[in-house]
Amino acid sequence: MEWSTEYAAETITLVLLVIMLFKMNWRSGTRPPVAATMFGIIIHFKRLHDFVLHHHRRHKTYRIPYPTFSYVVTTDPENVEHILRSNFANYIKGKPHHDIMEDLLGDGIFSIDGELWREQRKLASFEFSTKVLKDFSSVVFRENAVKLSKILLEKFRSKQTVEMQDGKHVVSEDILPDGFKVKKGDMVAYVPYSMGRMTYLWGSDAEEFRPERWLHNGIFQPESPFKFTAFQAGPRMCLGKDFAYIQMKIVAAVLIRFFKFELVQGMEVRYRPSLTLHMTEDGLNLRVMPRD
Repeated sequence: MEWSTEYAAETITLVLLVIMLFKMNWRSGTRPPVAATMFGIIIHFKRLHDFVLHHHRRHKTYRIPYPTFSYVVTTDPENVEHILRSNFANYIKGKPHHDIMEDLLGDGIFSIDGELWREQRKLASFEFSTKVLKDFSSVVFRENAVKLSKILLEKFRSKQTVEMQDGKHVVSEDILPDGFKVKKGDMVAYVPYSMGRMTYLWGSDAEEFRPERWLHNGIFQPESPFKFTAFQAGPRMCLGKDFAYIQMKIVAAVLIRFFKFELVQGMEVRYRPSLTLHMTEDGLNLRVMPRD
């Protein structure tokens, strides 16, 4: 009985402490509105990106309060530019991120900050020079594209379907371009999944697959990297961006030249939340047919 009373008292004290911390962190003022909670994140984890997107349809920037800090998420390109370039030094990977990723990434370019990051990025940039990319892609990518074509052709022969398959730590208090305040110790993230589906960024057809939106008078026009954030932006812009575009162009050119693709109807495309966004084992199923 004595143990139960002591346990109950400790539990009540802990609950009251958590409530007090939440209350301190919940107050709004010039802070981003609270649109979700940590409990919602846990409950909806399997559909995390859609949960975050749901709230972004109402708020370009909002926060998710935790007991000792807030997690601020935004789709506003001006905020993204502020975080990734204008006030770059105030938004870092931070020690918690490094500690979590150290076993996987060590002290590599993806998990560090400061002078060590600058040194590593300078070294890595030489590996992605235009000449290196062209020399490498001219042989390797074309060989791989041919191999993939053979795989697709065999899939057609057997009439099978084919499976195709960053938060920042706030160093010191700051005010984002949209007027919202972030505090030291907060986490801030832009959300590419939500940004790619925002009608205020891409128009009423934002969720439609319409490649011609990138063409103006028949000429390709890239968007600001602070709006189209697939390759980050600012000093941490992905060094492999050009490498990825070359790979995609070569593979797409070969596949579209020889094959037609048809989406298998009635199948839901699902993802698996992870360090990088993967489809589940069901993948994206297509029927592949050779062109005449």
